[in-house]
Amino acid sequence: MDENAKKDGFGSKQIGFFAGVALLFNNITGPAMIDIPVLYQQAGWVTPTLAMIFILLVSTIASSMLVEVMASIPNNDRFQGRVELTTLAYHYFPAWGYWLTQIFLNFSLQALNISSIIVSAQMMDFTLVSLFNFLCAFEFFPHFGYVSVSELGNDTSPFTGVVISLGFLIVLIVTVPLGYFNLDDNMIVQQGAFLLAFAIVIQWIVEFFFIGFDSALVPAFGPDQSQVLGTTIFNYAFVITVPSWINETSGSVSINKALWVGSILSTVVYVVLGVLGGFSLPFSGDQNLLDALTENTSGALNTASLVSVYSFPAIVLLSSIPIYSIIVRYNLLESEFCSKGWANFWGVLFPWMVAVPFCTGSGFNIFVNWSSLLVSGVINFVVPLILYIVMKREQMSGTFSKKKNAINSSP
Repeated sequence: MDENAKKDGFGSKQIGFFAGVALLFNNITGPAMIDIPVLYQQAGWVTPTLAMIFILLVSTIASSMLVEVMASIPNNDRFQGRVELTTLAYHYFPAWGYWLTQIFLNFSLQALNISSIIVSAQMMDFTLVSLFNFLCAFEFFPHFGYVSVSELGNDTSPFTGVVISLGFLIVLIVTVPLGYFNLDDNMIVQQGAFLLAFAIVIQWIVEFFFIGFDSALVPAFGPDQSQVLGTTIFNYAFVITVPSWINETSGSVSINKALWVGSILSTVVYVVLGVLGGFSLPFSGDQNLLDALTENTSGALNTASLVSVYSFPAIVLLSSIPIYSIIVRYNLLESEFCSKGWANFWGVLFPWMVAVPFCTGSGFNIFVNWSSLLVSGVINFVVPLILYIVMKREQMSGTFSKKKNAINSSP
């Protein structure tokens, strides 16, 4: 790696086509894959499928617009410079628009990261209890001290109250060091997670065919449509990660091709899991795909299901949590908001501190589902469109921003 890039806290242009597709796939899918069959049974197969196709088109087109806006910055026509989303907002928006973009961007990234931490910690806790019939934690509220469980407990966590569990600590120890690396350093992990996730998806599909299908389980239109839009927007909130990826992408990579391949592949996986998983498995309570597979299989199929149950949390936590931490750090450093040390604190450590009180419940994820309709929708889909319109107007009028000239003429 370029030593100057290391000193600046950024990576270098080493990300290839396959790594870029893997990164996009992991950003779009991740923990959401195990809840998609439930969504299809609740809402039917029509609205979730149409919503995903629509948001797929919107998010990928928004990403392509963002790419073109990045290339419009002087001396960056081939992405040879460092241009983050906040850089574009500084160039093209008035001061209030720039600060609003900063707030929306950081809120969205932190919400995505905290949600991923909570889901990964909960999955790790359930995995440990299933493996060893034992799990310990340190409880802060309502009691203070050591606690342990030998059963799975409620539908979201084996514990109640505010605790730091062994599963939480394992996820923290594995992922926090990766958050201090640069984006290009994480590509080996991203590619490995992509291949393992794909292998697990193929395994699930095979299990669905062995279990059999009941078309009555998934109607065309289901009675509960409340989760469709929020869940879909949240799953496709990858647009804000695109500038950081492009900044470290090799010059030989076709960026638009990687965008479309990654987003279409993710959507195909979602639809296949939703339809086949929904037709194959009955879900009760707050069960997800992993719960239903272990409950509805036996013998060799059950053994295969347990393998995916135990390996899926590790794949998810390695592929999603560090990326959001890195992108928060990149935007803070590029905006010159703080030093590298403080950028690492806000990007890597702060989300873990916020996640602790929410790891034994579903309140934060309910909050994220509703907030994603506003914040994630605006920063991922509306802001890129406005940037694109402003950029085109400047090009048509022949005006040139002094801010762009000042920034790009600096060494």
